[in-house]
Amino acid sequence: MKSEFTGFSYNSDTKDNILTYIENWFIMAPLNSTVIQLWSKEYTQAINRGFLYYKKSLFQEQDIHIIEKIYKKDNKDVYLTQHACLQAVVQKRLKKKVPMLLYKSELTMFKLHCQCDWDAACIKYRMKHDKSIKKIPFIKLRGPDRD
Repeated sequence: MKSEFTGFSYNSDTKDNILTYIENWFIMAPLNSTVIQLWSKEYTQAINRGFLYYKKSLFQEQDIHIIEKIYKKDNKDVYLTQHACLQAVVQKRLKKKVPMLLYKSELTMFKLHCQCDWDAACIKYRMKHDKSIKKIPFIKLRGPDRD
């Protein structure tokens, strides 16, 4: 069975089989992936409606379970709208469940970050001085992690 979406999840302990967070910095999908097509449509609607209005409308929808973990209900932060759109697609917009392959980023791309409790100084130090880090096949570096 071919995956419709391959990527990474973060803090992916699940409750009722709902992922807490799907990352958007690494994605593989086949041509004409249903997930990608619906995600693009959802995000375009968010742009056209305005991110704040879109955010408020998601809080009113039933059966989208982690929106409150992506967004804070009482502020105007819309930075993670792409993530919210993907959750709307995965949890509600797909007409049927599709195969998705998600790797836990805290065990892979963010393993070093989690070991350092997201402290950039620790990450930089360990990358320079800890030879065991070379055994981690992939590390995602954020802006504060680079020098």
